[in-house]
Amino acid sequence: MVKNKTAKYRFWSCSNPTGAFIDGQCVEAVDSFLYLGSEITSSGYSSCDIIRRIVLASSGQAGRVWSNRQLSLSSKLLIYNYCMALLLYGSEAWTILKADRQKLQSFHLRCQRRILGIRLFDFVTNADVSAPTGLTDVHSIISRRRHALFGHIRRLSPDTPAHKVLHMAVQMQH
Repeated sequence: MVKNKTAKYRFWSCSNPTGAFIDGQCVEAVDSFLYLGSEITSSGYSSCDIIRRIVLASSGQAGRVWSNRQLSLSSKLLIYNYCMALLLYGSEAWTILKADRQKLQSFHLRCQRRILGIRLFDFVTNADVSAPTGLTDVHSIISRRRHALFGHIRRLSPDTPAHKVLHMAVQMQH
């Protein structure tokens, strides 16, 4: 299968602004497209993909699960881990802005409040919400996932392109 779209990045230099020819095929230049389940945008930021992931994670029947009084807290948290997997798919490569971090954390806390049955006007602090669930904040989860990814890349053989890029990045920092 041939990828037939590319993002219009700021450094796009082509005589035809609507696309380019690669291997004899016209490649359409677009502002955004889906690739391997993630939204790639011409800005290079991940805000659109983060919002899309929040919508995907919040859709479905999870609300009925959170309000079910017959399910234990541990069962609800187990189901919530599946929502988190959907939310954080591809987060290792996200470019996260402060506003994006706040949106992710807000969604995370809102779900925990619904799981615990805490209403907005109950005035419960975020620390008191996170204590019974034992869940860490979203930024820590993303950081852990990024470190795991870099660990995998570091253990690749030295002739692998990803390993070479990581080695170049380390050299540039020194």
